[in-house]
Amino acid sequence: MALEIKNISTTINSVSCLFDIVPPVTHTNWSYSLSGGSYVLYSQTDSYRINCTITGLKENTTYTLQARAINASTFLPVISSTVNFTTKKSTTAPTVSASITAATAKGFTINGTANYPCRTWQYQIDGGAWQSLSATTSATSVSKVISGLTPGQTYSVRVRATRTYNGVRGTSATVNATTLGASVLNSVNTVVADDATVSVTFNWTVPAGTGFTHTLRIKDGGTTVVTVTGLTGSSGSKTISLNGTQRTALLNRMPNKKSFTGTFELETLDGSTRVGSLSTKTATITTTEENSAPTFAGFTHSERNATIASVVGISDYYVQNMSDIGIDYSAATAKNGASLKEYGATIGGKTVTSVGLSIAYGAPTVSGDAVNITVYAEDSRGYKTGHIASVAVKYYSNPQIVSWQARRKDSIGETVSLNVVFAVRSYLNSNLSGKKYRYRKTDDDTWSSWLDLGAVTQITSTMTDFKMYEFSDDDWEIFDADKSYYVQIWCSDNIGGEAYLIQFTIARGLPLVSFRDGMVGINNFNPTCGLDVKGGFKTDEFIGLTEVAYPTLHNDWEPFDTSHYARPEVTRIGNVCFLRGMLKQGIITKNTHIATVPQEFRPVRMHLFTMTAYNNAGTQGQIRIGIDGKICVNGNWDLPVSATYWNLNLFWTLGT
Repeated sequence: MALEIKNISTTINSVSCLFDIVPPVTHTNWSYSLSGGSYVLYSQTDSYRINCTITGLKENTTYTLQARAINASTFLPVISSTVNFTTKKSTTAPTVSASITAATAKGFTINGTANYPCRTWQYQIDGGAWQSLSATTSATSVSKVISGLTPGQTYSVRVRATRTYNGVRGTSATVNATTLGASVLNSVNTVVADDATVSVTFNWTVPAGTGFTHTLRIKDGGTTVVTVTGLTGSSGSKTISLNGTQRTALLNRMPNKKSFTGTFELETLDGSTRVGSLSTKTATITTTEENSAPTFAGFTHSERNATIASVVGISDYYVQNMSDIGIDYSAATAKNGASLKEYGATIGGKTVTSVGLSIAYGAPTVSGDAVNITVYAEDSRGYKTGHIASVAVKYYSNPQIVSWQARRKDSIGETVSLNVVFAVRSYLNSNLSGKKYRYRKTDDDTWSSWLDLGAVTQITSTMTDFKMYEFSDDDWEIFDADKSYYVQIWCSDNIGGEAYLIQFTIARGLPLVSFRDGMVGINNFNPTCGLDVKGGFKTDEFIGLTEVAYPTLHNDWEPFDTSHYARPEVTRIGNVCFLRGMLKQGIITKNTHIATVPQEFRPVRMHLFTMTAYNNAGTQGQIRIGIDGKICVNGNWDLPVSATYWNLNLFWTLGT
């Protein structure tokens, strides 16, 4: 049994081969040794042969390879004979670059560089024959001075060289070389066209000893704007000044733009004959806000809303969202060839513009003690001159209906009492200018006409920056006691704001006990027998009043007021108990204990009832009374934050 190395294949930095056990017997822990070095574990595969690739080798180098494997059954090693292999040689060509330096009127220096040592360096000019650039046998850079060329002429140059290591040639890209002839414009500084004296500073290269003169043209696109002739000098930085006519020509070229990119064109002349080519550079030609912004003296502002003026009076403030601010500008004057474009005014985030000297800005959308009115005059270039005035803008909100209470007198009658509190923003002469109401029956679709609510009284305000007014009338309106009504109330102030109207419900009058000739009704307006209880109990037998008691209240529930009809009272007539009262809302979460009735008034089974809330929504909530006499919240109520009061109007029997 032997381990053989077969199928050897190399690259410039790797070798691939087959390790093969002959005859085939399963081995493991395959490893190799390079040039007598330590064995390197390659694979722990259980097999009689594996493919092996070794990387990271040196280019063009001879190695000795030996393999080893462990018999999977006997755990004895088997070692191959050594074999030699050589990695391949790179055929990569050198990267050759050409550059030109030290140009003169009749020549320049050609520089060649390569990324590998090279021999046989050559150059070529304008596609002609290749000529020797250097006789060196191994170098990465060479150079040669070329002479006898034509001044002001541009030549194409290439360089090539052969890599010493592998004899592969590389050729550079073509570069252009120009012999000195015409002067060269290297750079131009930004030109400020609206300076009192306009300077043009540039850097140029002038062939020494030529005696050339120059013409400099300043262009906008293809149009020549300014021409300066007779320029002379030596290489380096040079500054010239434009005359008044040239300055005006520049400014008149840019009446609607702050700046433009100008083309500066330098022509070299030998007498009157052009030498070589034109040399051009671009640079910014600009104006400045400091020199060219329009002159603008200022503005005035005033209130143009007569209603606001009458309410606010002679004051130094405006009213948010309601004032109509007028702006009057002093006439502005554009400068340095520009024209006046517009005037503008900004308050907060709102800007209004005009081409005239007066503008109706309208209402400010922000408020504060120091709100800036910022105005400006803008010219055709976009330069602005502005002024700021700080003014007070009072916050405004629409009038409010702060609170309201409406209920039937004694909970049952047709006369309804009403109390409403209004609030309006407090200004010098502000007041509540409108307050009206309308109503309809809940089973009717037709509203009454709007009616004036009547006189209100100004009261001490509990709200900062508001005036408050109260309407209160115990005999406000007559509503059919057997019907429930929707009521809407609306108000406005004398500035022009309106309150969102409110709507609430006047529930029908629901007497706990109604007395008719020889008859008594419980929760029944029109009894038909001696005792007629809504729900089905009727009798003509004599039933005496046996007892009256007062339930105990819990969890913040209490009588709505001190009147006798507000205090909860439970009355027993025969074997029927009825409970009435008007309660301020307490805790309303599920199973909250509201009240407890005495022992002798307690039912023999649980009853469920509904209480009605006298508020703006006519909400109802379900309660229960158990055999223990506890009246509790039944389930979770979806209720308003607070009800005016809850009408307690219940009855139950003591028998089965």
